[in-house]
Amino acid sequence: MKAYIEYCTTKDGVDYSKWVPSIHYDDICKHLLTLMKGGRQKVFSLGTPFILTLVTGFESNLNDWLVIDTFEKHGPANYEALVSGYVLVGPKQKFRLAVSVMTDNAFQVRENSSLVKDLDELIDVRNQLVHPKPRFYYRISKHKVKPKRQRAEDHPLFYLKLGDCKRYLRAVKALDRMFFSQYDRGTIKENNLLKEITRILRETK
Repeated sequence: MKAYIEYCTTKDGVDYSKWVPSIHYDDICKHLLTLMKGGRQKVFSLGTPFILTLVTGFESNLNDWLVIDTFEKHGPANYEALVSGYVLVGPKQKFRLAVSVMTDNAFQVRENSSLVKDLDELIDVRNQLVHPKPRFYYRISKHKVKPKRQRAEDHPLFYLKLGDCKRYLRAVKALDRMFFSQYDRGTIKENNLLKEITRILRETK
């Protein structure tokens, strides 16, 4: 986690102060984006640390909010066992889970949202980087020599662009702005990332 809850004892029992998240992941991503403006070779060199840092911060933020929500709803005696199951879920499913759990199934993500697709794509790129598969192709020489084994061209480092990195960062920030910030204010409204489902459920009864 990149945030913590400060506990304090009051006359009414155990309470906690406002949680304060770290901004280090965001700062690192912004710095890497600045460095990647130096050309294609810069993106090739710095694309991997950018993607890994961005997803790390993204998932850490999800975990933080799930801990806070579970703590508020179930209290200090019960929240830990519940949230331990949430944090084991993969990041692609976790941000969908967070929306449903934190709104008591009043909202879900819009699967056709471009922001949701960008987040899924970001996680797919991260998975390709940290779980590489041995994909090779053969370029057959016109001469009678053994074909040379070469890297697969669908590896992210071959196609990742600066624009992609900026788009992924915008999507992560959009999730924070369009959902977590609304949750923090106590009023959640439907937008192009979130879809309200309580009305649909009422109409189907």
